[in-house]
Amino acid sequence: MTIENLRAAYSEKRWADAWREYTALREAGMADAEAHLMGGRSARALGDLRRACWAFDLAIEAGPTGNVLGQLRFARGITFREAGMIGAAVEELKECIAGITDYQSLAPVMMGAAWYNLGLALRQAKRLTDAIAAYEHAVAHYRAEDLSTPLCMALHNLAWAACCSGDPDRAVEALAESGPLCNTDTLRWHQALTQAFVDSFGDTEDRRRALETCETFGHDDELIPAALRSHAAWLAGSIALCLGQLDAAEALAKQAAHLAGLAKGENRTLHDASELLQSVRQMRLVSKPPGP
Repeated sequence: MTIENLRAAYSEKRWADAWREYTALREAGMADAEAHLMGGRSARALGDLRRACWAFDLAIEAGPTGNVLGQLRFARGITFREAGMIGAAVEELKECIAGITDYQSLAPVMMGAAWYNLGLALRQAKRLTDAIAAYEHAVAHYRAEDLSTPLCMALHNLAWAACCSGDPDRAVEALAESGPLCNTDTLRWHQALTQAFVDSFGDTEDRRRALETCETFGHDDELIPAALRSHAAWLAGSIALCLGQLDAAEALAKQAAHLAGLAKGENRTLHDASELLQSVRQMRLVSKPPGP
């Protein structure tokens, strides 16, 4: 029961062991801000967002300074977003970015990620203009640092937000840049799904192509992350809803919700699936013929 044992388990990503070490330190009154931070991150890695937020609150109470404070603001912002506390996430990530120059050793590795996660939170808050601006900051930073994988992900999310805000040209530009950066299956899946999302805003042929892409994300294909399969089902359901195919849209919304539940910490996909299901039910009420 020492901080060294906690650091060892944490650095080796033995999350359950790290949580046990942290719990022992906390119960003995020996946990400082750094210990609470590692405990919270371990809980998040285990999928326990409630305990993660609790540990982070204890870290704030412990009066963190320097790099520990910078890491804590960043970790809290991400965890708040995953837990659906969008307003708190936005504020925490803004605080992180505003003070990031105070954390000299963290700034090079954290700046892009902080802007990227702020973009995710703003998009969930439906503040699309602000989300696009945040993604553009992340893209610029990742380009400057030559970080191809996070740059690719930021471009995918930028394309998604740009399309939602009515700027398909910017979405196409982002996808053209991200395409050559897709050097893993996961990135290629993200690229295909984002392209399908852009296509869903097009004409009948574009929508048909989008649906065909969604079908390639076989809902029982465990090689593809559950969050991506959930979003593919959500997108197919959204297109079906636009076409007035309510039964198909409802089935796909339920499938998306089920898959979202399999994805740890993916509050966003569950939220999207829930919104789609609600939209289907509202459409049924509107289209229901009046009674006698």
